Formats: sequence, structure tokens, C-alpha cells
Amino acid sequence: MDRLDKTTEYIQSLQDKLKVLKERKEYIIYGSGGTSSSALATMATPPHIEIHDLGPAMEVIAISSPSERFVFYDMVIVLEEEGVEVLNASFSVLDDKVFYTVHSLVPESRSEFEMSRILERLKRLIM
Repeated sequence: MDRLDKTTEYIQSLQDKLKVLKERKEYIIYGSGGTSSSALATMATPPHIEIHDLGPAMEVIAISSPSERFVFYDMVIVLEEEGVEVLNASFSVLDDKVFYTVHSLVPESRSEFEMSRILERLKRLIM
């Protein structure tokens, strides 16, 4: 029964993290102060990338404008070169923003240093 409890707690923690990420996405898309999506579409926003450590998994989110030169497969290649197993990669376009999302499994032997190195390599792609 102990394993079932741990699994239930893990699923709940993932659901909580998902809720926080969805709220963050809404904030990024619509901003604060009631700014409309059409007003945001006219504003130039710099590319943005972040990594979320989800225990044995990792989520990479990159946001850019369609006019930015950003090659999605380069992001996947960097992750695979770092020993990360890509499970799912997708993108979506909303107004004047492109959202790239990569879900992956990471080796158990990873460290914070490796995560920061991966983030730096990914930032170089979009800058």
C-alpha cells in the first residue's frame, strides 16, 4: 500500500505543477492588468526559454515570435546530445507568439550543473 500512496502523491504533485504552469502560460499570453491578446500581439517580446525539473522528467518551454529565427529541431538535438530522452515535442501558435514544448526523461545521474548547462545551450539557440 505504501507504493500506492507514493504514486498517488507523485501524481498529485504533477497535477499541482501542471496547474502552476498553465497559470504561468496564461500570464505570459495575456499579461497582467487586463491587457488584451490583440494588444500583446502588437508588442515585440524577446524570445524566452525555461526548463522545469519534474523529478525523473524535464519540460522545456520556449516562446518566440514567428519572425524569430528559431529552429525547433535544434532544440531537440541539443537535448539528445546532453543525454536526455525526448518523449514528446510540439509547438503551437497563438496570435504573435510561438510556444515550443518538449517533454523528456532525464538520466538519474544528472545534476543541477547539467541542467544549467542545458539551459545555457538552449538560450544560445534563441538569442
